[in-house]
Amino acid sequence: MRTALTPQVRTVVGHSFGGSTVLRMATEADLGVDHLVLLAAPDWGPKGWDGGSCTTAAVTS
Repeated sequence: MRTALTPQVRTVVGHSFGGSTVLRMATEADLGVDHLVLLAAPDWGPKGWDGGSCTTAAVTS
């Protein structure tokens, strides 16, 4: 994916596993994009995703 991120790419959208993958990539290196949009990214934490406690959050920079 990093090779596909040209200077013209300003927004990256990741769904499900792709959402968690792009989030991990963004924590490891500057992707050079202005916006990340994550849709239904799974929770890879120790407790995992229980499905019953869904919340939404708005993040602005």
